[in-house]
Amino acid sequence: MQLRLFFFQGYLEEGEEIIHIVHKHWFVMLSGMVKVLLFGFGIPFVLYTVFPFPFFFWLMILWMILAFFKMVYMIFNWYLDAWLLTNMAIIDVVWEGFFKRSAQRIEYKSIEQVSYAFNGITQTLYNYGSLHIQQPGGVTSIEDIDKPKKVASQISQLQEKYMKEQKYSDEEALKDILTGMIKRHIEKHGLNVHINNDS
Repeated sequence: MQLRLFFFQGYLEEGEEIIHIVHKHWFVMLSGMVKVLLFGFGIPFVLYTVFPFPFFFWLMILWMILAFFKMVYMIFNWYLDAWLLTNMAIIDVVWEGFFKRSAQRIEYKSIEQVSYAFNGITQTLYNYGSLHIQQPGGVTSIEDIDKPKKVASQISQLQEKYMKEQKYSDEEALKDILTGMIKRHIEKHGLNVHINNDS
């Protein structure tokens, strides 16, 4: 919980809470991780065992340090490039580097339709795919996410809950306005009527 607040607190508005974070499926990262492990750690180690010279040792160490930073970057990219499902909106966070990031808010009231899709046997077997949100201005999508059907259902539930709370809040605000108008009218005309705000 503390980790998500540390990385994503800056995207939230006052009173906003993160309900769920949507990431890309681990399978999408797997091929990239295997390449880094193989070329970044495996090959340098093998070369040093074949050519155990001091020059190759320091070259191997440098190569592995670079590979380590590459892996750290990939992990940050996976974790920080995400959708935040909050109690107020969906926040599409785009992480393009340690010093470059952006975010777009998708308000629940603007969502017209939520759909998901699986493309191919791999996505079907590993249960990952794409999620699409239809808005008046177009479609916003996220690709290769884990359990898109479950995420789509969760978005629909959060949207329904938000709209109910918003409707109740609007009704309360309207009630307060009407009560105030009636009170002012009574005071202006000197009528002796008691208005109960709790009714």
